[in-house]
Amino acid sequence: MTVSLLPLRRAAEFGAQLPVNLKIRGLKEKYVLREACKDLLIPEVYDRPKHPFMSPPAKATGDAMAGFVADTLSSSALEDQPFYEPKAVRRLLEQTRTMEPADRAVAEAPLLSVVSATLMHQRFGMTA
Repeated sequence: MTVSLLPLRRAAEFGAQLPVNLKIRGLKEKYVLREACKDLLIPEVYDRPKHPFMSPPAKATGDAMAGFVADTLSSSALEDQPFYEPKAVRRLLEQTRTMEPADRAVAEAPLLSVVSATLMHQRFGMTA
């Protein structure tokens, strides 16, 4: 069975062309999508605020995600982004190597935010 991604691509292209006021209204994100599906959604889903997707915590320093985070935060891309202080970020990254797993999981959330902002800046040139 072959699945075509063309309809998904067309939907994404359509969404990218929509004006911001149809994407976000007040604090409600995905506005036009929520309105289009309003009759199909239960109130808890329709009214739910957006929440970020976070990857699961790295299992150990050899974990693929831990390696990706370390590689990104060791690269020049971290120096180029305008949002975070690279020395402080790298210090936190280094500290995570000796943390207990529960503490490391807490520290990884801000590190993943830095990785995300760094990659977004690298790709799209976002500014503060």
